[in-house]
Amino acid sequence: MPGLAISEQQHQRFLQAFPRVLASDVTAAASVMPAASHEHHRELAVRVDDEELVLPYRIYHAEPDPGAVTTLAPPAQLVLRCFVRAPPRWPHAAAQP
Repeated sequence: MPGLAISEQQHQRFLQAFPRVLASDVTAAASVMPAASHEHHRELAVRVDDEELVLPYRIYHAEPDPGAVTTLAPPAQLVLRCFVRAPPRWPHAAAQP
């Protein structure tokens, strides 16, 4: 996928961890994620509203550049915070209804 530092396999795993309706926000969040230091292999499958999600047990990414985070829309920032702990210097994403 152009513009991603992560592998296509990692991108697909991230997409599988969220409902399909959030696919564009997941891709936007993935666009600022540095490449992983190594691949994760353990996963947990769950069903949410008749959609199967596959959650990674652990991921191994450095924190993204705070400047890149500010370019994301608030929903994509929230998705990103599901992947990495949000340091205090990140902008506060407003919750979207």
